[in-house]
Amino acid sequence: MEDEIKSQARVIKNLVDEYFVNYCVRADVPLKVDRIKIVASGSSYNAGVCAKYFFENIAQVETNVE
Repeated sequence: MEDEIKSQARVIKNLVDEYFVNYCVRADVPLKVDRIKIVASGSSYNAGVCAKYFFENIAQVETNVE
């Protein structure tokens, strides 16, 4: 877990470099998403609960965390 915590900054930088250009997402995403299911445990579950808030309140997409 300590190694994961220490690598978070590097991982996020790599994701931003890979998928964002001028604050726009550069990934192929479906035009319509009906629902999202996040499957996680431990601290990942807590991150999923935070993501659920954003998906439901900003993107207006039904989201479940299990």
